[in-house]
This record gives sequence, structure tokens and C-alpha cells, in this order.
Amino acid sequence: MTQAETEAVKPMAYLFDAGGLLDDEIAHLRRSSMNQWIYDHTGEARAETMGPVLVMPTPDVVTMALRIAEDAERAWAVNALWAQAGFDRLAKHIRALRQVRTQDGQRYYWRFADSRCLTALWKELSVRQQVAALGPISRWQFHARNGRPADLHLPPNHVSQTAAMGTASLRITDQQLSGLLDSVWPDQLLASVLEQHPRALGHLHPVDRHAHAQTVCDWLRQVGEERYPVQQAVMLEVLSVAQTNWDATQLHQFLNRFHPRA
Repeated sequence: MTQAETEAVKPMAYLFDAGGLLDDEIAHLRRSSMNQWIYDHTGEARAETMGPVLVMPTPDVVTMALRIAEDAERAWAVNALWAQAGFDRLAKHIRALRQVRTQDGQRYYWRFADSRCLTALWKELSVRQQVAALGPISRWQFHARNGRPADLHLPPNHVSQTAAMGTASLRITDQQLSGLLDSVWPDQLLASVLEQHPRALGHLHPVDRHAHAQTVCDWLRQVGEERYPVQQAVMLEVLSVAQTNWDATQLHQFLNRFHPRA
């Protein structure tokens, strides 16, 4: 392999979700000038501390990326990007994507450095929206729920269109928003329960937790349970007692016994 080919294999930048970083990792990146904090200067402190950071692939950053990727609880927070543009132009493009607009004019932060959020919205976008979102990016590698690296699906002929660069936030339809909210419901319910009950992480692997959460959400929809505190209580109970080898039938049987409205 030639030097040029070797360089082509290396990503141009790493993209981390700060919500998945440890305090010392955030402090280390803040001390470096070779990065761009995408949500800085938004005037929202929580967004600035939880949002994405685009970092040049120095040896210590590569080591950090590998360490996070090997952590089943945090692998969702690291991405590798290849682009037909320089680092500054890439950062400008990434910054333009930080918000999503809805039909009624609402704006939401898109935590695209969180692979769970990235893939949830990506499947709702049209090809034209995907091309605009990628801009100069020719490859986007993230870590799937099983912790293995995976590449974001690129629209047809995207490579020939990378000169285009998005300059405004994405606009999504009500139908796309509905699909997105439905897709992220299991993750949101899990996050809300684990934030209040950190010990509920228990013995389940993240893949199994999400699979059980998806079954719970399907079941909640089926029985028409819309009370959020009750949804949280059901999810907490499942995290406490469910076994890795439970299939959907076994979980439904448990839920039907646990919840009197079933």
C-alpha cells in the first residue's frame, strides 16, 4: 500500500457525542485547539456540554476513539468521517446541521454524533435530504448497537455530488417527525428510567436492553397505556427482572401479568 493509499484509509476527523465522554476526556479535548465544539456559542449550556465535537485524528484522539468504541455502554458516541474537503470546511458543514426544523417552525437539536439518533432520523430522510446532510462527507462510520463499526448508507451517486454543502438546518415533514418519534421512543424511555435509576443497568447488554425496550413500547401501544409515569414503571420492572434469553412472547406474558390493564 502506498503512502497516499494509507492516508486515504485514515479518517479526516472523529466526531464524538460529548454525552458519552467522561469528564477527563472532555477536559482533554477542551484543552486542545485542534477541534470544533459544534454546539458552542448557542447560548444553551446543556447543549454545549452534551453536543458533538469534531476532532482531528491525532494519536491520542485515535486512542480515545478506540477506547470508547470498545465500551459497550459508550460505543454509540464515536464516529469517523472521511470528506472531500478540509477540516475547517467540514466543521462549517457539520455546524450547519446542528438543528432540525419541523413544518410548524419548531427547531430541535439533532444529536447526529449519537449513532442512535443519527440512524433514527437518517431512515426518515429523503435521498435529497441525505445528500444535503452529507455535503462534502464521502464516508460516515459509526458504531451499531452491537458495538461493531458500520457505515451510514450513502444515497446513489453521492460521490459525484459532494461539492454541494448544506447551509441551513434540515426541514422535516410531520410524517417524518412522527416516524422519528416512534423510532426513538424505546431509547428515550430507557434513558429517562436509567437517569433516575442508574443501578437498573443491571446485567443486560445494551443490545438486549434496547430489544426489551422496543417490545415494551410495542406492548404499551397495544394496550393503549399513555401515562408516562406508568410507562417508566413498566420499563423499570422489566429492566429489573428480564433475562437476556427472554423472547418477545415471554416478555409479553410477564407484562400481561404485571400490568392490570392488559
